[in-house]
Amino acid sequence: TAADIRLAAREGYRSIEHVKRYTALGFGTDQGKLGNINGLAILAKSLGKLPGEVGTTTFRPNYTPVTFGAVAGRTLGEQRFDPVRKTALHTWHLRRGAMFEDVGQWKRPWFYPRDGEDMHEAVNRECLAARNGVGVLDASTLGKIDIRGPDAADFLNLLYTNNWDNLQPGRCRYGFMLGEDGMVMDDGVTTCLAPGHYLMTTTTGGAAAVMAWMERWLQTEWPHLKVYLTSVTDQWSVMSVA
Repeated sequence: TAADIRLAAREGYRSIEHVKRYTALGFGTDQGKLGNINGLAILAKSLGKLPGEVGTTTFRPNYTPVTFGAVAGRTLGEQRFDPVRKTALHTWHLRRGAMFEDVGQWKRPWFYPRDGEDMHEAVNRECLAARNGVGVLDASTLGKIDIRGPDAADFLNLLYTNNWDNLQPGRCRYGFMLGEDGMVMDDGVTTCLAPGHYLMTTTTGGAAAVMAWMERWLQTEWPHLKVYLTSVTDQWSVMSVA
């Protein structure tokens, strides 16, 4: 209440963050969206200051109220409350009748059935076309991590089971990394773009986990390595030709 805020000021609370914790200002159903401004003004008046001098509390999501139904609906029925990610070529795939599968929130092209074909017939036809001619794959959904720094190759040697010291610029190499249990955790192709600069790809569904895994080791076990990571999954479109 307003009386609680005035009492906090009389008892020596000067920081708005301390007043917030002492009075539970902003803890109501509006999460401070309406009440905080009034509370700040009351505190400012009690301290003989302007509201701008008191400052504001740290705002955290959700900035807009979210219903319990929206939160629970993520796992209910077909209409899931889940972000949808599309590649830059999504419209191109739609025009060619692609069927999609959901992988890591991405709509990834699955196969392109022709009239009367089921999934197996379409896949067999596409496999034969790639084997006898050429195939193109939209690999944009793969996770992509930009790795830079003078110790980048040493870092890759620690992450992967194979050697990266002799990978030259313009060349790429397949590798897989193991978890702490010694089992395969993820795999992908890493390209050397320049000395000390690599672009790593991960599995579509494992991109976030691999990024967190790499950051964990850099920050806790090998902080002496001069390596800098940037997630660039959304910045690169990738086409694989086979």
